[in-house]
Amino acid sequence: MPDKKVAVITGGAQDLGKGISGHLASDGFRLVISDMDEDTLNETLEEFKNNDIEASSYAGDVTKYEGQEALVKHRWMHLVKLMYSLIMQGLKEKSVL
Repeated sequence: MPDKKVAVITGGAQDLGKGISGHLASDGFRLVISDMDEDTLNETLEEFKNNDIEASSYAGDVTKYEGQEALVKHRWMHLVKLMYSLIMQGLKEKSVL
């Protein structure tokens, strides 16, 4: 799997942010979309996944430090899970397990 860049888009579930998210995805970015409106965020995430866009989401208020910190932690955990998945897939493909 070629390396992909990751874009974190705040306000990425609707309006301009959603448009930017879609544009970045079409350029090959993996997405982490964040929005305060959790229902809209979930709808957008489902829409993206139905269109084979690799994305995760974080619902929260990033205008406050606590929200910013939680978004970074979310992003980091998503990356760790992805790396583990790729490592395990690589081992599986090489019949090491």
